[in-house]
Amino acid sequence: MSGLVVLDPGLQSSVQDLGREAFMHFGVPQSGAFDVRSLRIGNSILGNDPNAAAIELTMLGGSYRVQQETTICLTGAMAPQLNAEQAGVQIALEMNRPYHLRSGATIRVGRLLQGARAYLCFSGGILTEQVLGSRSSLVSLPAVGLGHPLRAGETLPLGVPHPCNQHLVPYDENTSTSPVRIVPGMHWSMFSEAQRTAMTESVFRVSHHSNRAGVRLTDAKICGSIPKRIPSVGMLPGFIQIPANGAPIVLGVDGPTMGGYPVIGSVAYVDLPRIAQASPRDEIVFQWIDREHAAELLQREVAD
Repeated sequence: MSGLVVLDPGLQSSVQDLGREAFMHFGVPQSGAFDVRSLRIGNSILGNDPNAAAIELTMLGGSYRVQQETTICLTGAMAPQLNAEQAGVQIALEMNRPYHLRSGATIRVGRLLQGARAYLCFSGGILTEQVLGSRSSLVSLPAVGLGHPLRAGETLPLGVPHPCNQHLVPYDENTSTSPVRIVPGMHWSMFSEAQRTAMTESVFRVSHHSNRAGVRLTDAKICGSIPKRIPSVGMLPGFIQIPANGAPIVLGVDGPTMGGYPVIGSVAYVDLPRIAQASPRDEIVFQWIDREHAAELLQREVAD
């Protein structure tokens, strides 16, 4: 039997591509890779379509056995313990490098460091069923994609391998300590100048209660009178909600499509991968920029 056998799924591992944003107005979260940049890098290295599905690993790796010849690549958060075993020989692997494996080879990914998420990509992608135009799993809606985190014993279909890209991408160790850039949100005017300033003068920490739906921040709060719940409006990944307790929530790719908490700001698109890679207890500092600057940063990244 061909495909990929899940031996040890790790923690909340799931199949993700670029998501299904076209259905958010129906209440279906965007889903897809939380760190889109890392998924795109992996697919580029393997010569895949940018939307090819991969396994998103969270905090822990896992182990998998390939039942057909394939080429793999791991991107995203550093995995110091990364190896493959085939024909009884153990091979140490590196991040952002393609490796051709024969049928029967086992891949092992240890605990992730310097980030929260890594992407195990395969030549030809993972070919689970498409639902609403995407293969992305969505745990909150079991009917969408696999509808659950990966389970031991599952077999995932793999695409046919093809020649990989010879242009390799240098590995970025995700050690930036610069502020996460944010732009004013739709309810900016409801917050006082002191509250807006507190967003960039406070040092927040990532809560252990964070997940793909939202990254909750602790250790600092937006004090003073918080605007009361507003009529529900559309939400997007990266929006920063301020609930009544003053502790910001950065919405993730599995976050709600509607919400009633006021939105003070939104993470610049180019910095969303840094939110995706934030581990519990990591420090987060924000910096206000205008929308024009955010657009310039995005154009620069696309050009690169």
